[in-house]
Amino acid sequence: MSKIRDLFYDIKAGVKSVLYWLPVIWKDRWYDWDFLMMILEHKLLQMGNMTRKKGCQEHSPEKAAQMLVCAELCKKIYTNEYRQEELKQHKEQWGDCVCPICGEFICDCFRYSEDESYWVNLYEKVKTRADDEMASAQMHMIIDMQESDMDTDIELLFYIMQTKLLEWWD
Repeated sequence: MSKIRDLFYDIKAGVKSVLYWLPVIWKDRWYDWDFLMMILEHKLLQMGNMTRKKGCQEHSPEKAAQMLVCAELCKKIYTNEYRQEELKQHKEQWGDCVCPICGEFICDCFRYSEDESYWVNLYEKVKTRADDEMASAQMHMIIDMQESDMDTDIELLFYIMQTKLLEWWD
């Protein structure tokens, strides 16, 4: 009788698991790191919420909080919403930035002629080449800060996981 009950439980749990993971797996692609972060976030959310709800250890609330912090870091990393205030201010000052050559937001298209007699203006509100250089320098500084912030979050995520992962089930 116990084997039948175990089989029924396994089938029920397996179906629930497939339904839980289907939306995430459906969106998964092999070619970008953000899909890995989405999968990791989904698993950490599940573990954190279940540990908070059903945890039977003395330190379950703290462990659940650690898992949920890691899930939040995963989401922050793959959504890449760093330095939004700086980007907003930049856009207000210089306007939208779209390359007229390729249509991309940030690109490496040739922006100046060899004799520097003309330049391609990327920003709506830029009137001079000096302003264009200033706007571009500011944008690259914001991008550098975004990358630094993301690197810090990645280090924190994996530091927490490296130091706490095995403790989450003690």
